[in-house]
Amino acid sequence: MGYTFAREFITKEVVESSDSQTKTIELPKSGIVNKLLLKLKATNGTTSNTDNRLYTCISKVEVLGDSSEVITSLTGAELHRLTWRYTKKFPACNYDESGSATQTETFVIPFGRYDGDLKYGLNLAKYNRTDLRITYNLGTNTAVSATTAYATGTFTHSVIAYRASADKGIQVVGFVKSHEVETWTTVSSGDYRTELPIGNRYKEIMVYAREAGVADATDITDVKLEVNSGEAILFSSRWTDLMDDNSDSLGIECESQGIIYAANDADRYTMTGDIKQISISLYSSQSAAVDIIVIPSIDTIAGDKFTTDINYTDISSAGAYGLSAYTSSAKYFFKATGTTIGNCVFIPFDLAGNEELALDSSKYAKVEVVSTQGGAGATAAVVVEEYKMYIR
Repeated sequence: MGYTFAREFITKEVVESSDSQTKTIELPKSGIVNKLLLKLKATNGTTSNTDNRLYTCISKVEVLGDSSEVITSLTGAELHRLTWRYTKKFPACNYDESGSATQTETFVIPFGRYDGDLKYGLNLAKYNRTDLRITYNLGTNTAVSATTAYATGTFTHSVIAYRASADKGIQVVGFVKSHEVETWTTVSSGDYRTELPIGNRYKEIMVYAREAGVADATDITDVKLEVNSGEAILFSSRWTDLMDDNSDSLGIECESQGIIYAANDADRYTMTGDIKQISISLYSSQSAAVDIIVIPSIDTIAGDKFTTDINYTDISSAGAYGLSAYTSSAKYFFKATGTTIGNCVFIPFDLAGNEELALDSSKYAKVEVVSTQGGAGATAAVVVEEYKMYIR
């Protein structure tokens, strides 16, 4: 008899009247959950909603057992990148800054090592109550607006569980716990030490550092994993080398795209690491009845930021056709390719889901991530994915 994880809605297209709250959603009482999909939506104002990705409005996503046991605890920025890591491609979303467009974001919250894992998963029967909590604020970056930000009362969520019912007889031994250990703001130099929790086996560690428009490997230059207060170094790498290693060994597709609403000399962000190529094109066709031709291109690139260089030429009269800056906003499609996921690096232990390679932290008195800082002002964090075993 085959085992199956049914795809079922916990919530479906629920529209919240509040623009800022912690929304608590109770999960079923029984069964084994392989993963949750959290699909979010919000609608732009009638004119535009520029440089305002939906995941940046999510300050925390948590899964809690009996109100206090942390199963998952991540920021929207962290979960966006872990989703990218899990799916190996840019997370499913609709990034569209134009007026009245609906922007979407899909997060994956895995409790198994991979889709369909029969050994690890979230056993809901272990808890009296299991909750998913979403803390959001649509006005995080720009106050809600009927015209130039997210419109009020448009935050919408769907929660989908891949769950095997109790009668399937699946007996999991534990689940993958994903959580932020510490966050800080980088300074110009020196090592920042993050002590990790002891007891479980580490599946993977993510180090995150983002300062808008600043290249990867600037604010954190090197990463080490030390045990027992420097007694041994289990891992050491420059950030740039680890980006390359992640690209080679993890097989992650690093391409992002979307629709911006911009004029000449506008800054936008791709979220890809170390941009290698970027293109931009006018989203709509140009009318023969209009005597100008718009020519969009890229002016500069800094980190994951690109600056538009949008010009036009007037063909209404004969003679030399020069270029002038196009200062009217319009819709443009962009596509960017980078080395790997932007603003983070991964220290993977159980490559290809081989749990035997996971790092057993119980063997050490202390485990620390040492982040060597090279620039001030980045939001930095250390996230751990670890195997949490059930007590029989």
